[in-house]
Amino acid sequence: MVQPFWKLGKFFWVPGRIEKVKKPRMYATLGVIAAALLALFFVPVPHRVYCTFEVEPRDAYKVYVTVPGELDDVRVKLGDRVEGGALLARLQNVDADLEVARLEGERDLTKIRLANLQSELIRERHETAGLKMEPLEATLRSVEEQLAEKRTDLMRLALVTPVAGMVLPPPEMDKPTADTQLASWTGTPLAERNRGAFLQEGTFFCQVGDPAKMEAQLVIEQNDIEYIKKEQRVDIKLDELPFDTLHGKISEIASEPLRVSPRHLSNKAGGELATKTDESGVERPQNTSYQARVPLDDPEGLLRIGYKGRARIHTEPQPLGRRLWRLLMQTFNIRL
Repeated sequence: MVQPFWKLGKFFWVPGRIEKVKKPRMYATLGVIAAALLALFFVPVPHRVYCTFEVEPRDAYKVYVTVPGELDDVRVKLGDRVEGGALLARLQNVDADLEVARLEGERDLTKIRLANLQSELIRERHETAGLKMEPLEATLRSVEEQLAEKRTDLMRLALVTPVAGMVLPPPEMDKPTADTQLASWTGTPLAERNRGAFLQEGTFFCQVGDPAKMEAQLVIEQNDIEYIKKEQRVDIKLDELPFDTLHGKISEIASEPLRVSPRHLSNKAGGELATKTDESGVERPQNTSYQARVPLDDPEGLLRIGYKGRARIHTEPQPLGRRLWRLLMQTFNIRL
């Protein structure tokens, strides 16, 4: 691109050359060049942003383990229809049971000691008995508060859904790769082989929702997120359905960067999202990225949780000059 202008400059640098040029033709040429430059930098042309995505249930209720324990009793399987308030599974925590028993014993013993002091105070009117009662009453209140908390923990070992719907799977747990990691369970907690497995606090147990209501979870790099707005049209191309194109609109854009990469989207699992593994073995996006949601209705049941592909977002038109300038800045990592 630079060479023609360089040669033109050398041509006019020679004294007397410019007088030989026909002025009308030169002005017409300069006008065309100026118009082309103006069009390049100011006339908007269609602009699109491309990104990867993963299919997830839309507005499904996510059931998490809030108190750790062994998976003792599972009442449902994937695909079951459940009502609101249904018991999905029950965990067992022996340490919590023992702690409740200990606190109950301490509570009962404290009550007995208080009763004895009250009898002593009434019968013999000892002032020391009254002084001893105050700390015992404080101890009793503290023990009863701890006991109430532990009983609440025991109740939370029962995994219950407050909503009706179909039992849907969470993301599958990979087999541990490091020798120091314990293979407590793999796949999903609902799998038969995981009965008796110990589930840590925060374990994603399952989802309850409508399988006909899905959404594409887009992952958009920070360089492109400024172009993204709600209600923009999106074309969805699934790897698993290469001959079909789905359409939707952006309903929500995350305000915080994506912390953990969706497992299927990582380039280490065959996806397109560049990730890096942290010290705990979690895959995190290599570049700062944001998520956006695109609702997808699936009355025919073609979509599956974990499907992935490419999305094309129709953004506002942008001048070519601005796009070329941004590309230059990104290429040389220059910040204005």
